[in-house]
Amino acid sequence: MEYEFTQTWTKEDYVAFSTNHMMISVFKLTNVILFTVSIGYLIVTPLFTGDFTFFFMGIAVFMFMVFFLLYTRYSAKRSYDRNIDLMTINFRLNEDGITYLNKEGELLRYWKDFFSFKETPLYFFIYFNRNNGMLLAKRDFSEEMTKYVIDNVTKNVDAKRIKLLK
Repeated sequence: MEYEFTQTWTKEDYVAFSTNHMMISVFKLTNVILFTVSIGYLIVTPLFTGDFTFFFMGIAVFMFMVFFLLYTRYSAKRSYDRNIDLMTINFRLNEDGITYLNKEGELLRYWKDFFSFKETPLYFFIYFNRNNGMLLAKRDFSEEMTKYVIDNVTKNVDAKRIKLLK
């Protein structure tokens, strides 16, 4: 079976991909635990020492993390605006994998080469390694195409690296 389709990513799509990428790289579970313990220690220190220096440092680190999240989203919006002509991509799905089709040629990504896969109600986030991934917006998919992608991913990708909707 083979499907060909064209997707034009919106600014919201691009921001969603950038935010997801940041969440899996910076705000992964081990980092969140580390941040929580570190910031918690800095905030609780005045109860034991009476010195509020570390308290304010803890608040500053927390505010920096919030700023970092907001800046990432802002930066993604600016990047989208600068590269809007690159946001329309043709795809082909078949038994081999996903093929990007553009004026420079074709690039096939095999199903077995996927590093990780995450499904949300609106998107498929596909990664080929820790730092290289892509987005497929589900709005352009029929129910049959969605099932086809999920079936191929579950057959070819390590189950620990797949997050599907239930």
